[in-house]
Amino acid sequence: TEIFVSADATFDSKNKEKQTIPEEIGALGAKRLLDEVFYGGCVDSSFQSLVLFLMALSTNQHVSQVKLGRVSNHTVGVLRLIKQILGVQFKISEYEENI
Repeated sequence: TEIFVSADATFDSKNKEKQTIPEEIGALGAKRLLDEVFYGGCVDSSFQSLVLFLMALSTNQHVSQVKLGRVSNHTVGVLRLIKQILGVQFKISEYEENI
């Protein structure tokens, strides 16, 4: 199975106090990408909530599973909304790799 992991970094044009050079933005993007790889998972933190939302909407009676890396604060908020609005609750457990 192929896994695509992404990360981003952008220039903040509203922050006039700090001069940012392109190399700093590139380094920040690379650091964020390395963080995503380090934490593992098949879905990077920016798309976790979308995957979980689609799983919650599934009409299939079988249990869906996904391996996430570090769960973001945004994802925690979306999980709360999914439970409140759709009545779907996820069982979250730590991944144990078979050695």
